[in-house]
Amino acid sequence: MNRDSNVYTFTFATLMVFVVASVLAYTSFSLKDLQNENVRKEKMQNILSSVGINVSRDESEELYKNLISEGIISFFFY
Repeated sequence: MNRDSNVYTFTFATLMVFVVASVLAYTSFSLKDLQNENVRKEKMQNILSSVGINVSRDESEELYKNLISEGIISFFFY
């Protein structure tokens, strides 16, 4: 096959688009659970931040469970 032809260029480009799209779709699908967990922790962090408690995302889950139950803050002025 002549590498200087337009057919070769378009075939190569089409193949590359398919390969890259497949890799990105697989990566997105495989990371979906981690993304959902990260969003859940971020929501907890934002709720704690709204009452004046600034914590990291990793610490937010434990502190949220201790301080907030059923949507009611279990303390006054942390």
